[in-house]
Amino acid sequence: MNEEIDLEIALHRDSAFNYDLWKCTTLRDLKDIGLARREVIWFPSCLFQKNLFSTSVHGERPSGEYARWRKESLESEFGITLGAYSSKSASIFSRFGPFLAFYRAAIISFHVLKLAIWQIFVHDINKRAVTLGQALSTRPDVLPPVYCQELSKLQDQIPPFATDVAMRSIETQLGVKVSEVFADISPKPIAAASLGQVYKAHLHSGELVAVKVQRPGMPLSLTLDAVLFQMIGGQLKRFAKARKDLLVAVNEMVRHMFDEIDYILEGKNAERFASLYSICPYDQQKHGKKASVANNVKTNKHNCIKVPKIYWDLTCKCVLTMEWIDGIKLTDEIGLKRASLNRRKLIDEGLYCSLRQLLEVGFFHADPHPGNLVAMADGSLAYFDFGMMGDIPRHFRVGLIQVLVHYVNRDSLGLANDFLSLGFIPEGFDIQAVSDALQASFGDGTRQSQDFQGVMDQLYDVMYEFNFSLPPDYALVIRALGSLEGTAKVLDPNFKVIESSYPFVIGRLLADPNPDMRKILRQLLIRNNGSIRWNRLERLIAAISEQASEEITNSEENFSQRLGWKSFDMRAVVAATEDLLLFILSEKGQMVRVFLLRDIIRAADTFVHDEVFGCILEKKNEARLTPETEVCAMLTRVVNGFRSLHQSVKLAREVWIAMFVRMAVKPEVYKFSFDIVSALLTHFSHKVPEASWSSRKLAFSYGDAYYLTPPNFGMNETMGYLNSVLSSSSQVHADDSPASGGGLSQNGKFSYGYASSPGKRSSMEDFYETRIDGVEGEIVGLFGVFDGHGGARAAEYVKHNLFNNLIRHPKFISDTKSAIADAYSHTDSEFLKSENNQNRDAGSTASTAILVGDRLLVANVGDSRAVICRGGNAIAVSRDHKPDQTDERQRIEDAGGFVMWAGTWRVGGVLAVSRAFGDRLLKQYVVADPEIQEEVIDSSLEFLILASDGLWDVVTNEEAVAMIKPIQDPEEAAKRLMQEAYQRGSADNITCVVVRFLANQGGSSFPGSA
Repeated sequence: MNEEIDLEIALHRDSAFNYDLWKCTTLRDLKDIGLARREVIWFPSCLFQKNLFSTSVHGERPSGEYARWRKESLESEFGITLGAYSSKSASIFSRFGPFLAFYRAAIISFHVLKLAIWQIFVHDINKRAVTLGQALSTRPDVLPPVYCQELSKLQDQIPPFATDVAMRSIETQLGVKVSEVFADISPKPIAAASLGQVYKAHLHSGELVAVKVQRPGMPLSLTLDAVLFQMIGGQLKRFAKARKDLLVAVNEMVRHMFDEIDYILEGKNAERFASLYSICPYDQQKHGKKASVANNVKTNKHNCIKVPKIYWDLTCKCVLTMEWIDGIKLTDEIGLKRASLNRRKLIDEGLYCSLRQLLEVGFFHADPHPGNLVAMADGSLAYFDFGMMGDIPRHFRVGLIQVLVHYVNRDSLGLANDFLSLGFIPEGFDIQAVSDALQASFGDGTRQSQDFQGVMDQLYDVMYEFNFSLPPDYALVIRALGSLEGTAKVLDPNFKVIESSYPFVIGRLLADPNPDMRKILRQLLIRNNGSIRWNRLERLIAAISEQASEEITNSEENFSQRLGWKSFDMRAVVAATEDLLLFILSEKGQMVRVFLLRDIIRAADTFVHDEVFGCILEKKNEARLTPETEVCAMLTRVVNGFRSLHQSVKLAREVWIAMFVRMAVKPEVYKFSFDIVSALLTHFSHKVPEASWSSRKLAFSYGDAYYLTPPNFGMNETMGYLNSVLSSSSQVHADDSPASGGGLSQNGKFSYGYASSPGKRSSMEDFYETRIDGVEGEIVGLFGVFDGHGGARAAEYVKHNLFNNLIRHPKFISDTKSAIADAYSHTDSEFLKSENNQNRDAGSTASTAILVGDRLLVANVGDSRAVICRGGNAIAVSRDHKPDQTDERQRIEDAGGFVMWAGTWRVGGVLAVSRAFGDRLLKQYVVADPEIQEEVIDSSLEFLILASDGLWDVVTNEEAVAMIKPIQDPEEAAKRLMQEAYQRGSADNITCVVVRFLANQGGSSFPGSA
């Protein structure tokens, strides 16, 4: 009977009209109300059977254990709520539930009508509609962007309900009279919000408290709202062009609103929040760990976050009594000035606490708007209203950090993969399409926003277009970040939460030794192919150096005020540096070492080319020293990098020295240091002799006229060739990463594969061509390897033109050998014509294989090589063209040239091959006449290898054949050769093409195409 009376009182609290309507429509007499809670399962179960409260991330696709937990949580919340107010729920709700929902719709329609009037005058709106509308504004995955933007403008300006109603509620809930508990209480509420209002009171003990009283009838109204949304959801989705999970989003918001009206839960949230965040951790870190590193900061412990104490004996589900905290509203500009509070420091305190909540601990305040924060006289912040809280697991927090890092660095593909891993988009989705859309939303650098609202504006369209679906607590994260930025903008209109958060994120990456955070740090600094992002590394070192420099040079008090939590813990920086170095030296860091060698050689090459030889040849100083030159930019970056590193080391010398000592004793360091020195010596053993002997050769050719430097020749030609042999850094391909691939001929008679890598060289000058074509009804295979020198121009030109010239030759089928010779000659002459305006010389070797019918024709100029495997034996079908070979040397000398030793035998002391395309300055002696050898394709011919000298310098013909003979896949065979050459220390680019003949392996039955 007591439960029956409680229900009657509860209904009466909402309004007399509500009570009369309920009594007329659902209650024939009070005996109908007595129903045990165990029977109250029909309503939520019915709804769940219709997937009302499903937390499916993508409609039919459930989100696993997390979704099931969410579903059970919602069932429990609605079941308990209805159990408190319903009787014989099966009969009541089945008979009258729809009518009640329509009644609820009429009430809401009244509020909508009121909105149309009040929006013009006082901007008021239904109390629960405000909360729900603001929540939905954070769901661009559900509603179109225009709806989200309009809903975000809703203001929570709710008039209070009557004080006498509030007093009766306090007495009913606490079971005592107000005068017995409080010595006095304010006659009017101090503040009113959508779900409750606050009174100021004194306890009989003299303590000042805040009493928060819930609006009457909230659980029942929220439940009926949920029923209404279930009934009209389909039409609403069509009308608003919403996604299919609109009801999921709405009911998630309703669940959070049920949490907000549970004041016992709010009190527990407040105590948990206080235990986690009330003491400023950076003080402990700075004055604990960090003080042992640099004893130049005075301890200044203080509470930076204040949370009101909860009075549990005066708290129940609908009444919350807590400590009264006097503070200054963040919107009170005059009050802040009068208290001499530093606005920037207040922002830093709030931002740091919020970032710790979201990225470090996971338990966060989801609504930090200005009404829930006040500034205290000592400069600390006080938080209120802990009804809407979120709790995200670690892998979601790590995902947030990845998203922030990738967004700041405009890495659209990384951002798309983050969205996939976080469950925003389903498995199997077109990630590249999402990446392209994100990149388009970024636009140029001027469009990228660093404030949260700008970020969301950029992402709204993409999220809606690709049907993103936010996991439940991520909507709260968006709400929290939006509220945080809005609060900070009250103090500083130019505040940008993304930009301001980045130092904290970097600090977390450096300080957290867990593998997932170290992986993000590596991804930040190292590309997927192993190359280092030098610009990001430079910015990171500069940021650490700036903090270190300020910490050393500023006074203790000033530093504490200015830097606060943004300063980096040097122990964490050193530990992260050591982990990164260990990764680079490990087996997994092999490609990083390759690209690091390349960058070191490239930098040294640039320095020698622009500075050393520029001085020798008396280049104009003005041209060499302008800030636009590559060497000036490179030297500036190196100097700034070392200066920044020096500043960081000064802050914690003993820690850095200890790390350097630990690294110095590792054998991997000695090995890599040897590789660097060896690569530099090998590189310059080619570059320096070529440059110097080029100058000598020109001097020999022009005698005294050279030293007189006539206007039309001399220095210009000398510098042209010098630039050609020293400017490899300017000839780098757009993509220097290793490449591989393969295919199968249309007639199934042969398959092919290729692999190409820059190796340890600073640039990529190798090119390859694998091509299947049809000529006069014949399936023709054309394969080639082209090794450039003096830059990549010649090799690239030959790749794109040689085979075109060949297949267009009228005698290609009838007299293939003469067609090949003519194509080589024509390609060479056309390339030389294209070089008339070039001051830098370039050339290329070529080793090609032409498959026509049952014939294999191999043509070669230079030192790339072709080797076949016939009957299990390795047979070279081309000859390396070297200047020291008797016939080649005779031909050169007959043409008026000479061969001399310059590290190796060279034409004119310059070029180490005697035949090549291009090489305009040496063309009289270095010809492009190919040597051609023909082989019959029969059952004994197994495969063909074409490769540049990067392979043949370290691998013999027999070793190469034996190595790949068991490998049937030609692409894998080519990759195996490339990797073996690199591991054996090849100092050149490495390119390999493997062609496997299938005639004796049932090849004619193979389908496919090239």
